[in-house]
Amino acid sequence: LTADGAAWCWGDNAAGQLANGRAYTATCAGVADTTCFVWSSRPTPVATTVRFRAIRAGRQTTCGIAREGTLWCWGLLTDGVAEPYF
Repeated sequence: LTADGAAWCWGDNAAGQLANGRAYTATCAGVADTTCFVWSSRPTPVATTVRFRAIRAGRQTTCGIAREGTLWCWGLLTDGVAEPYF
């Protein structure tokens, strides 16, 4: 989370955890395959103009509270999350 509220993520992207518009495909050859965007060891910006005041990351899901108080989540959205965002 940057000082101006922008969210950045890194790590596994198999379930869309990076929220960068690039998700895992069945043709991925692992972390060395740069065509499937399954992993990023460098922080990448979350693809949104929303600015956050807090972020919490889990194993396959990340959620953030926007400055105006709305909740946004991305990644694997199954356990009690009604609909995906981003």
